[in-house]
Amino acid sequence: SSSSSSSSNSSSVLDTEGMEEQYWLPDVVAMARVISSEEMILDRYRHYLESGREEKYRRSKIYGMNQMEKGTDSWVSHLLHSRKDSDIQGADVVLLAIKQNIAIGSIKLLVAYLTGSAAVFADAMHSVADVLNATYRYAGINLANRDPDYRHPYGYERLRYVFTDRSTLILLGVGGIFPLLHGIEQLYSVPSELGSPWVMGALFVTVGILETPALLRSYSALLKKATKNGISLASYLRHGNDMINITTFAECSLGVIAATAGVIASMQYYLTSDPIYDSIASVVIASTVCLGSGLILGKNAKALVGETLPVDEVEHLVFKLEEDDTVNSVHDVKTEVLGVDTVRFKAEIEFNAEAITRKIKKLYEIPSPASAELLDQVQQLKSEVHVEDWLMKNNADYQTALSSELQRIENMVKKHLKDANFKNFYIDLELW
Repeated sequence: SSSSSSSSNSSSVLDTEGMEEQYWLPDVVAMARVISSEEMILDRYRHYLESGREEKYRRSKIYGMNQMEKGTDSWVSHLLHSRKDSDIQGADVVLLAIKQNIAIGSIKLLVAYLTGSAAVFADAMHSVADVLNATYRYAGINLANRDPDYRHPYGYERLRYVFTDRSTLILLGVGGIFPLLHGIEQLYSVPSELGSPWVMGALFVTVGILETPALLRSYSALLKKATKNGISLASYLRHGNDMINITTFAECSLGVIAATAGVIASMQYYLTSDPIYDSIASVVIASTVCLGSGLILGKNAKALVGETLPVDEVEHLVFKLEEDDTVNSVHDVKTEVLGVDTVRFKAEIEFNAEAITRKIKKLYEIPSPASAELLDQVQQLKSEVHVEDWLMKNNADYQTALSSELQRIENMVKKHLKDANFKNFYIDLELW
């Protein structure tokens, strides 16, 4: 019996130690009313009730969650039912390049087979690579044009860079490294004779002519963008973000360079009957493809990581915002180009509280009817409860005005970015 009583005593001690301290509900309510106003308590209770609603209501506050019930189109379905090429930036240029290179590549392969020319073979492999990577890139820019969804709230614009990067690897391998090795081999084992230099020369001249339409179209698109940004074409090629047109322009330029090298080699072979010039031309053509592919890969890697807007443009926007009467200063500005026409802007805004208050109360000068009305309101406060209610109402008015000012500043940023030729904006403004 003594053991049982001791065990019961120990258990009661444990229960007492495990219990949390409790308070009477009236005491809790009285303390809450001292710390917070009744309106604030009701707001918190209302939020508590809303937080307990069904999962569907809570998820509706998250972007794109309403799409989960509908589902999203698969990539294959989007490709089959995507918008017209005229609605997708760069699609018409790439499609033209595909058709152009199919025709050019077929002729090159035939002439390479008939003449045995290493230069023609290198240029043919360049065209084969162009067809493969342009087709792959064409699919990429269509997929990059998908609308944002709950899995990708900032859209799919980066797919442009992913597909451009992979397609450039195809160009490097098929159009660069493989024909380069073949050309080097031809340097050490030069064939005794080749086919007609006239046929080879005519082919390269034809190739140069056929490369021109896509070259001019991509050049026109890039020049238009450079002009709108107020920079030179060379500067836009270095710092621009339209990788589709830049890549197409680079590939067509390489095609023209290759055609020029082929024409020179054909002329030298005609004049000297020495096939070594053909082997040299094949190495030159393949080397230019390797060099161009390397430059495109380097530029595309920077775009894929995410580059900021030009510093001058960001500084101009910050200066414009700080000129506003209700803004004291702008801090921690971060920008990121997510695609050809998509940009993200983030900043912390320090507002001028006095300017906003004067704007709410219309206190542009003292004395005035507005200041007289404010003085009358203050003089009518007869108790602490009235003072508290008046203070809470003014704080609520200030919060509403601050939200309106934040929205107005956001619209200013959107207008500036729209003038800079961006169509999609993701703007995050915070209070400093």
